[in-house]
Amino acid sequence: MIVQYILDDRLGVGSSSGVFFLSPRNEGRVAFIKHDLWPAIEMMGAMVIYVDLQADPSADPGSVIREAIMRAAGFQRWATVQTLIDLSNEVKKPIVMIIDEVQHALSSEDGRNALWALKACRDQLNSSGHYGLRIMAISPDQDALTMLTYNKRAAFFCAPIIVVDI
Repeated sequence: MIVQYILDDRLGVGSSSGVFFLSPRNEGRVAFIKHDLWPAIEMMGAMVIYVDLQADPSADPGSVIREAIMRAAGFQRWATVQTLIDLSNEVKKPIVMIIDEVQHALSSEDGRNALWALKACRDQLNSSGHYGLRIMAISPDQDALTMLTYNKRAAFFCAPIIVVDI
């Protein structure tokens, strides 16, 4: 059910803005993502790009996001929107970007800029002849998710927050 919601491409559906999941730490979230959700998304015909912003606390979140996209695309250089457009054209299927511990993106200007770049990519890929980009962000921090989705100046204003009990 959750996979169909994430991949729903109808105009005006909340998932087209992104889907933000509130999920506590140490409850099996990473195992659920990697062993259940990720394979289910791929079985529905989408490509998954996964990034954990807490995996390397010394790395800037913006750099971690860009590197995950470049690795998936097989590119050596980041070209913002064009990188994901090229990847979409190459794989010819929807792309689902899963950002675990998304609250860390708020800790740096580069991280916040990376979220805005993803929003621009999402807007371009969801409103053109491409296959679409879905942003799925996960955090145990409800305040951070609120900052990312309820503020009119936020990159993902109006994206739904779903409480997940794994």
